[in-house]
Amino acid sequence: MTEQERGWRVILRDAWRNLTTPHELKIGRIAFYILVALMVGNLVTLLVIRHEDARRTDQQWLSIDSLKLTLFRLQNPYYPPPDQLYITGGRLPDLPEVTKRKNDLWASYINRRPVTFELIRRVYQYADRIEYLKELVRQYGLHEDFIYLIIHEAWLKDDATSWANARGACQFMKDTAIEQDLQIKLRSRNSAEIIYDERLSFPHCVKAAFNHLQSIQQMFYNDPHLAMAAYNAGGTTLKQAIREQNTKDYFSLRLPDETMNYVLRIAIEKELIENHLAYGFSTFGLKRVQTICTAQRELKLTKSETLLAIAQDSLGITYNQLRECNPQILLKNAQDRLPATSSRRPYVLNIPLR
Repeated sequence: MTEQERGWRVILRDAWRNLTTPHELKIGRIAFYILVALMVGNLVTLLVIRHEDARRTDQQWLSIDSLKLTLFRLQNPYYPPPDQLYITGGRLPDLPEVTKRKNDLWASYINRRPVTFELIRRVYQYADRIEYLKELVRQYGLHEDFIYLIIHEAWLKDDATSWANARGACQFMKDTAIEQDLQIKLRSRNSAEIIYDERLSFPHCVKAAFNHLQSIQQMFYNDPHLAMAAYNAGGTTLKQAIREQNTKDYFSLRLPDETMNYVLRIAIEKELIENHLAYGFSTFGLKRVQTICTAQRELKLTKSETLLAIAQDSLGITYNQLRECNPQILLKNAQDRLPATSSRRPYVLNIPLR
């Protein structure tokens, strides 16, 4: 006897026992007989189903687990990947290894819908950042899809820090940031505390990132896929792989897993962002917000100054505007002092557009 059949017997027994008065008994018997007829009909249906197809058990029709699974599938539909994905003007190759990686990565984005929606939400709401990226990528002569590399790095979060201590929206390591002329200041020569870090300023780090990408693309045969790979793994690692494996084709190189997936992830995120409605992601009701200050002003300090004085006297803005526009300033209070600048290197601070 199956669980369902035992369940029906319990229901019938309890229904009969609950009939206590003659009036209830008379009415109840009618309802009881109707219930019995329905139960018998269900049991006959089950027998027919079992006879026709033993694999289609009564659990598939009646079990709670089956209902839960159906509801889950309705709430979390699976969208297969498109036949083709494109990045930097080219189509991803139909190589077995590339296709397998693409399908596995695609499933991870589709099956983690709240996480993927967070990416789509940020891109939609932080439209000012996207417009700024579009303007800069043209200035540096790079393909517009390099915008999606910047988006991928930290999903437009200024305060992102990786396990390897790469920081900011463009995820620069400290040494690479200094190579790209980003300013990082310590509280004093004897201190390890960083009080000013331009990796955390979106306008600063994006300019440095595009400058870096422009250089490494020229270094790697003007191949945008290799430039992306070098941004992720480093130029030395990529040069060594090209030399040892005797190929300049990114999709034919054996690289660290993260780097082999890097261009694929960027292509997938591009597809999901550009066609989010087709995959069940809606931005309806979201409002765009102002998140960056793109105007900049150089500031030379002959001696240390408080943040309040810098804001009001030097820049003509409020202390709150100074903090909102300049996340690279890591000092905490209005009376904290920013050190004097060297003769060759002023601060470059972001200010609101007038």
